[in-house]
Amino acid sequence: MALLAMPTMLAIAMPAPGGLSSPTGVTYVCWQAYYAMLIISILLVARHAVGSAASATPDAVRSLTPTGWLHYFAWSERSGSLRHQWGSAVGGAGCSTLAIAALAHTSARKVLYLGPSSYVMVCMAGALAGCALYWLVRGVMLGRSLSGPENFELLWTMPARTPAVEQLSRIFRLGFYVASFAATLYSYPVLWLATRMPQSNDLIIIVKFGFLGAAAIGTLSIGVLPQLWVSKTVAVARRESIYRAAAAAADESLTPTEFNSMASLLKSIADTPASTINDRTVVGIIFGFVAAVGPGVVQLMFRHG
Repeated sequence: MALLAMPTMLAIAMPAPGGLSSPTGVTYVCWQAYYAMLIISILLVARHAVGSAASATPDAVRSLTPTGWLHYFAWSERSGSLRHQWGSAVGGAGCSTLAIAALAHTSARKVLYLGPSSYVMVCMAGALAGCALYWLVRGVMLGRSLSGPENFELLWTMPARTPAVEQLSRIFRLGFYVASFAATLYSYPVLWLATRMPQSNDLIIIVKFGFLGAAAIGTLSIGVLPQLWVSKTVAVARRESIYRAAAAAADESLTPTEFNSMASLLKSIADTPASTINDRTVVGIIFGFVAAVGPGVVQLMFRHG
């Protein structure tokens, strides 16, 4: 908290030209406070997400086969690399600093004062975004690594209700919500600046559309792809269970009572979900997508309307 407060205090101690009584000075300090709250919010949400994922992991990996365990340990070994995590943080910080430095040489300086604390805050926010993006991508890759039916021992009578599948689906939904929340917070400064810049400014046009495109593609990839991969595993296991139950019901040596039991079991399996994508998942994906790109779309409509 003290570290995040330092740039804001610096902005107050070294205000924009005109001092805190000028609109530029007030905007300058407000943006420092916004970035401080952004970083705190993302850290708190990430902490909650990591805690939830950690508590769900035992159930999620309990049904793994030996092949699934190998894939999980390989993913864990690669994901835990400090070199990759530091590289992501440095990359995010570097890209953010270059972006704000580029803005300082455009007409943005007429509506936004960029002081030393601006670079500090944007650099910190960029480093955090780089780390978050790294783990979100690694989470998507975990879903890809565990997408084959050979990786799980699913309940053969109801594959979609296997605790491991339900917990994995929950973890992926949680990651998607975090990504949508972060995209909304990070896109606001870009949209705020876009409304105050000439539409002919090539840099702000590239940044605006690039940011919205990345937010749309990124959130949908995080929200949809892992669910599709897990659902594929469930669908394969469910189909095999149906064939297994149908073959057992076709045994001519069965008594009428046994046949009725097998027929009931077959119907029960056929009635189970063939996917982890249910109504709640669909609503969550739509809500998260709208939260991530909706403000940008509305801003474009009103600006160009």
